[in-house]
Amino acid sequence: MSVHWNWARTFYCRPRLYVEPTSIDSLRTVLNEINQMKSKVRVIGCGHSPSSLAMSNEVLISMKYFNKIIEIDEKNLEIHCESGVLIRTLNEILPQHNLSLSVQGSVNELTVAGVISTATHGSGFF
Repeated sequence: MSVHWNWARTFYCRPRLYVEPTSIDSLRTVLNEINQMKSKVRVIGCGHSPSSLAMSNEVLISMKYFNKIIEIDEKNLEIHCESGVLIRTLNEILPQHNLSLSVQGSVNELTVAGVISTATHGSGFF
């Protein structure tokens, strides 16, 4: 059984199962198996939470390989990407398309899904 720590190493857990699917098909297969086991699932990102929010001794699923940018639409100021894309990656790619994040937190090693789901914020005009 592996040990999963948060970034600050202040919280840890020993999940019964830890998976890092690499495709929709592999995610679907894992979820079907987990459903048969009747286990609870927690989807995790970079583990940057200062709390035990991402800890579970049941099943942890990391979406870190779902890190593709699908489309950048400069005209409509939109980007479509997978949940595991890091803010750091957006900061590298968006300026090449005359885009940027208007407000962001002070840490750029967070996933898009993590930033959205935890309402991460920074300071700025917007």
